[in-house]
Amino acid sequence: MLRGANLSGRHKMPPFLVFEREQELDPWAAMGWNVMRLVIPWESIEPERGRIDRDQLDRLATLARWAGQRGIHVIADFHQDLYARALGGSGAPAWTLLPEDVPTTPPDPDRWWFLKYATSEAVRRSLARFWTNADGIQDRFIACVSALAERLAHEPAVIGLAPWNEPFPGDRDFDTFEINDVAPLHRKAMAAAREKAPHWLAFVEGTVLASEVGTALDLSDIGGVVYNPHFYDKIAMTTQSWSGDLGEMNKAFKAFVRDAERMGTPWMLGEYGCARDTSGKVELLKAHQNALLAHGIGGTVWNYDPSALDWNDERMGLDEASLAVLAHPYPTAIHGQFRAASLDGVFTLDWMSDGVAQPTDVALPDLWKDAAIESSAPYTLAERRIRMSAPAGPASLRLTPAV
Repeated sequence: MLRGANLSGRHKMPPFLVFEREQELDPWAAMGWNVMRLVIPWESIEPERGRIDRDQLDRLATLARWAGQRGIHVIADFHQDLYARALGGSGAPAWTLLPEDVPTTPPDPDRWWFLKYATSEAVRRSLARFWTNADGIQDRFIACVSALAERLAHEPAVIGLAPWNEPFPGDRDFDTFEINDVAPLHRKAMAAAREKAPHWLAFVEGTVLASEVGTALDLSDIGGVVYNPHFYDKIAMTTQSWSGDLGEMNKAFKAFVRDAERMGTPWMLGEYGCARDTSGKVELLKAHQNALLAHGIGGTVWNYDPSALDWNDERMGLDEASLAVLAHPYPTAIHGQFRAASLDGVFTLDWMSDGVAQPTDVALPDLWKDAAIESSAPYTLAERRIRMSAPAGPASLRLTPAV
């Protein structure tokens, strides 16, 4: 099971990477996190048509190596919002736009940037150009995927590719978009990536927001797929207040479970979270963590940003209060069948063990290092980890934090 964060909203702007020293990743290890969804805008790798920035690829490889040295897996996420930074979002380079769609001055930061999916003709037109491969721009994107895979293929921490963040149809037909546009892009991107990195997993998602109702994606033909939808409580996001109502979250998770079962894939949340100034933020994040535990799945919260700069005035970089909620035990590997897990001051885990041949591991963040341990199975303590070798049958763990 993979738990961690997206790194980071700051990557959507030049110079596109926030960490310059490997020690800056140490807080991730202290959190007990074991995965990073690494935000990579297309423009950071191909700033001019046909010119791949090899120095940027080297920097990404170095960051992946630092992550691996700390037990952190890396998902390479080709990230976009509103298609391109020139349109007030992030992702594609400006050279992919029609000249008349390139503004004379950069857009101002806009916290409500996502509304432009509905209001901006330039955004819709640019997305449609991408999906229809106008001027061969999608071909260039696939070439960029290949270049990234070639450079990162031998970094063992990198486990897969998220080909396209939060797909949106632009002017394409919404009803057939996932089948006719999104799935073919995922197939082409993964084929290009797996020529260089055959072992990579495909972390895929359907149409943004619509996936919370259901997705038409079916990528069973390519194998190695992880369904990777996103969920944000829309009332909390638009009002900066959470009432405690779990209805929207429960409905979305039910859809995710159903669609993952239909596709025959595991699933984990690619993004979730809320703005720093949300009233009820701590309670909402706790609800998220318990939902992930209850379903026995992983997730990457949005977003870890150690810099003082904020993309589009989003205010979604994790602060100390949020990090304190997110630093908790969770099972990283279960040898057997997951049964239940919860976190209500005390952490509990129940599973049906297949035997002692392989251990069950639970992450133990620094904030929980002095917790009282009650385990039905013999266990050992390694760095930030409890390892249990349970005999076949029911097994359980209970962790009570120190007072």
